[in-house]
Order: sequence, then C-alpha cells, then structure tokens
Amino acid sequence: MIVARQRKAETFPSKLDHYAIITTGKISAAAQLAVQTINQEHEGSGLFAVELLAWEKITNLLRQYPDIEQQFYGSLRGEEISQMNAKLDYLATLSESAASASPANEPKSVKPLDPYSTVPPQPPNYIVRSEVYEPIIQDLLSTTSNVALTALEGMGGVGKTMVALGVCSDERIRQAFPDGIVWLTIGKQADMPLEKRIEYVAKALNSDFREYTEATYRTLMKDKAVLIVLDDVWTPGAIGPFRLYAGRSRLLYTTRDKTLSSLGDNKHEIGIVDEEHARCFLAHWSGREAKAPPEPYASHILSECQGLVLGLALIGSTLRGQPDSEWAHVVSDLKKARLKNIVRPISSQAYNTLHGCIALSVNALEREPRKRYLKLAVLLEDMSAPEKLLQCIWGEDEGEVHRTARLFVDRSLATRDAEDNIRLHDFQLDYIRGEHPKPAVLALAHSALLRSIHVIRSHPGQFTSQMSGRLLAHI
Repeated sequence: MIVARQRKAETFPSKLDHYAIITTGKISAAAQLAVQTINQEHEGSGLFAVELLAWEKITNLLRQYPDIEQQFYGSLRGEEISQMNAKLDYLATLSESAASASPANEPKSVKPLDPYSTVPPQPPNYIVRSEVYEPIIQDLLSTTSNVALTALEGMGGVGKTMVALGVCSDERIRQAFPDGIVWLTIGKQADMPLEKRIEYVAKALNSDFREYTEATYRTLMKDKAVLIVLDDVWTPGAIGPFRLYAGRSRLLYTTRDKTLSSLGDNKHEIGIVDEEHARCFLAHWSGREAKAPPEPYASHILSECQGLVLGLALIGSTLRGQPDSEWAHVVSDLKKARLKNIVRPISSQAYNTLHGCIALSVNALEREPRKRYLKLAVLLEDMSAPEKLLQCIWGEDEGEVHRTARLFVDRSLATRDAEDNIRLHDFQLDYIRGEHPKPAVLALAHSALLRSIHVIRSHPGQFTSQMSGRLLAHI
C-alpha cells in the first residue's frame, strides 16, 4: 500500500517536497522499513521525502498548537487520549486480522494490546530524577500490606506526573508487574463513571468486562501483578474502588491534596529541586548543555522559578533554539508577572501554562477561601505571613484564619516556614496579582506595605493601622 501511494504521489502535477501518510493505528516494522527504503531512493534522485504519522505523533503535534487543540478537542486530556489510542490500536488489530485471516469458517485471532500501552510517552527532553524515583520504586517492590497504596503529593507543577512516568518506565517495575501498568488520568473535572474506569482497566489488561462490582474487580485482579496509576486525584472517591485487596497488584496515585496522600500506606512529597539541579533542568530543556545559558537572564529565571519543575520546563522549552535576546524578553515577562505569555506546550504535560496550572488549584476552592486566597495578592515577594497578619488581611477570627491557612497548605497552595507562617511561591503570588481587578490600587498597597514592612514584621497586628495611614494620602 505504501509503495502504491508513493507511486501515485509521483504523478502529481505539482512538485512535492514532503509526502505524509497518516494512520490512526500503530506503524508496523515492515511499514517503517518500506518508508526508509523509499526515502533512500528518493534522496539520491532528488524526489520528495515520505513520512509516516501515527495517532500518537499526531496528538503530540496537536499539543504544539493549544488554540487548535482547544477548538476541536476542548478539555480532552491524558486518560481520554490514552483510551482513544487503545481503541484505535484494537480496531487496527481487528483490521489486520481480517485482512490476513484464512477462510471465514476458521476462527480469527486478535492481537492482544500491549499491557503497558496506556502509560503516556515521556517528553522528548525528559530528565531522570533517580534520587526521587528510588524510594518510590523500593516501596512498590517491597510493600506487603493487603491494601498497598503509594501516594505522590505536592503543589501543582512540581513534577508529580513526570516522577510517576519515570517510575513506570523503570525496568524493575515492569518486571515486577508483568501483567501490565494501567494509567488513568483523573483530573479536576473527572466525569468518567466508575464502571467505565474499571472497563478501561479490564480492556487494557486484555480481559473481558460485563459489569462492575467489588467481586468482579477482585476477580479481574486475581492472580495478576498489575500497577494501577491514578494521576491528578482530587477526591477520595476516585481512590476508594481501587483500594480493594488485589494480591500482587499495587496502586500509585498523585495528588495536590495532603489530606488525600494520607490515605496511602506510603507517601512521598515531591518538592522543588535545588539550585544545582534547577540549573541543569533549565540547560537541558533549553538545549543549552553545550553552550551555557546566557547571564544574567538564566540566574533571574532560576530565581523566579524557585525550583518549580513545570516552570523550568515550560520556560526552557520556550527558549529552546532561541537567541540570547529572547531570554531577555522572557525575563521581562517574568518580572511583570505575565505567566500567560509562557505558552510553549510540553509533550505529555497536562498543563500548557503556569497560569493554567495554578488557576486549576485556586478555582477548586470554595467561594470564601478563594476570596481570601486572592486577597494575599497584597503580600510582597518572599514574604511570610503569620496568622496574626492574616487576621488583619481577611478580617476573620483566629480559629477561622487557622483553618483557612491549613486548607491552603493541604491543597499545596502555600507552604509553612520554620516559624509556622504561610508562604506562597512567587508564581502563585504572580497569579493572584494578575487576577486583581484594580492593578493600580494593588501597586499602591505594595508601596505602602514596603514602607511599613519593618514595623509589620515585628508587630503583624499593626498591619491595618500602618496600611491605613500610608494610604490616606491617596484617598
């Protein structure tokens, strides 16, 4: 078929430079060899190049143009795409079997799915973080409890999904779970019914499925060694059905919510990377391993990212192949908190912008906590906020302030310092500043706070009186 298509293309009235053959199925080794042979012949005669595009490559190309992806596919994410891949591969095997089958009275065999086919591919510039993977791998290999759960928790953009991908790609894990690894992306707006999720698991394991009950799930997992991965979990209900006793099988899930990570037998907090690793990440993603990233721009980017892996990856991929002058433009955007301007997508990455990643966590809050979080826009960069100060900013009593601060920490929207004060990452602060309805008013508040910071740090309860006095002149 490929040769026939190539010969037909050679008869086109206009000269071709490139000819793409697109398929929704997997590309066979024979097809790859045929294309390679054609390209060798064409190279010598000055004819067009031939390329095979499979569904996986098409989806990766699509993610490079988020506007088009959003227009045609909306909120379609990893789980749905993986399901489409699996179904298309299944249809392809049916087609191949029908084409090569013997007479109709003989049974037709269907090629089983790859038991690891639902695991998303690693991005092209993937970096191995063995110091993070190893403890997780050891937990998965050595856990002996009847309900074996391992949780990866951390703020949005810290790299939980990438760590889970690295674990799933480790050869020791694949050997320990020979019956398969099934990856399901849950997400905030998860609308797939439980029965469909279990059906998805069954099909990925080449097993029959009729209806879901605890008994049928136990039967499905009986005598199997399977690793189930739930990525981006937001509610306990997404975990519960998979906590059933499942023999040699294990469950790994990622979440931003510390209260959910406590459901696991083992939990690992995926934190920010140190400056040395952050510099390596930035150089790797920007393609500057051989030639050092330009200064002072690289140092400023590292300072702004504060070890956040998603920030380093997005900014680095944006600057890949770009001249030094472009680094200056990106630094300018960072200084002005223009998170929406950094939009180069990353293959297999659920969030195409820092802004979108942080917005998802903030918008998941109830109305009142969200209003309080947005009020933190008044804080200065690298400023810790004791609860006494938060009482002044929010106008709430001590108990309500403590509960709200704890909620923000649990949701990875803030961290606590050594003195138990809460603190926001610079990118989180940039986000809520960008959401403020009156930037000029916020700028005045920052100016007033800066002039009063020496008093407020020692006496946070004086925040209101200090700010009122400073702002009176502008009323």
